[in-house]
Parts: sequence; C-alpha cells; structure tokens
Amino acid sequence: MEATQKLAHSKQKINYLSLKGKTKQEVINTIGLLFNDINADVWMYRISYQASLFRKNYLYLYFVNNRVHGIESKRFKRG
Repeated sequence: MEATQKLAHSKQKINYLSLKGKTKQEVINTIGLLFNDINADVWMYRISYQASLFRKNYLYLYFVNNRVHGIESKRFKRG
C-alpha cells in the first residue's frame, strides 16, 4: 500500500508518514478521532484503498508519550 491514501471517512488524501511525531491533538485535527479512545496508545483507521467486502485495509498509529511513534498499515482478507 502507498503511504498516501484516503481514509474511509474522508475524501482528503493524506501522507501517513507525515503523522509521525505528531501529538494526539494534532492527529485529531488532521484525520479525526472517530471511534478511537483518546487515552489509548493504539489508534486504528480504515483506509479506503479499494472498496471491497473481502479486503479491508487499516492504518494503525502507535503512541508513546502522547506522540505518534509508529505507523503500520495492514490488509485483512476474508474468505
């Protein structure tokens, strides 16, 4: 997957790598909070790489000391 994609809830393209080092509030201002818990250290977003019932793409943001420390994208296949 590319580092620049759209999130499922947004039409705006974003380079995920630019989120590294941002605070939780900066991430919320950039891509939103959605169903994530503000106190959690791992946030997950659905990526709309391809609309499919069988393939779902997710972006994981890992926080350390309230800043994005790691970024990971995963694809789950069903069936």
